[in-house]
Amino acid sequence: MLYAPFEPYAGKIKDAAGSKADLVRVDLDNDAAKVRGEVARLGKLFGTEKAAADWRKTFDREYARLSADLKAAWPDGRSPAVVSQVFTTWSARMAGARTVGTYGPEAVTASQLAGLSAKKPALVLDNAHMSTGEVLPDSGARQVKIVNYPGKDMDLLPVYRGAAEQLKKAMKGA
Repeated sequence: MLYAPFEPYAGKIKDAAGSKADLVRVDLDNDAAKVRGEVARLGKLFGTEKAAADWRKTFDREYARLSADLKAAWPDGRSPAVVSQVFTTWSARMAGARTVGTYGPEAVTASQLAGLSAKKPALVLDNAHMSTGEVLPDSGARQVKIVNYPGKDMDLLPVYRGAAEQLKKAMKGA
């Protein structure tokens, strides 16, 4: 049974269901290096190393393409400064953006607001799944909603494509 670190009751649910399944903790960070590592680890664990290796090749090609497209979209050819919610920093790295600050997952405090605004980010990368609302109002920074989880298709690649699409749109207006 796969579970995420933020699901502390996975063992109790397994026991209540009478399951004999092993619990396997999965790191859900979308950082490209971590995704590659998790796919390899799970492929080895489940005996699907070939499928995992094939997926990683597809992922690497697609990630490189998206990253190159984003870098080509930098405003004035310069890497944009961004403030990122802690669970969306992966999208900043994919874009080659300069992360000048992070916040969350809790709401931004008044002192954080002042500190983050002072860094003059062009973009705020907000987590669509746990938004705290407008993060840096009146700062001039464009807020971009980044989706972190796959949809019903359970495919992670559309998460990266969607983030790239949102970032590209935001950079055109920056």
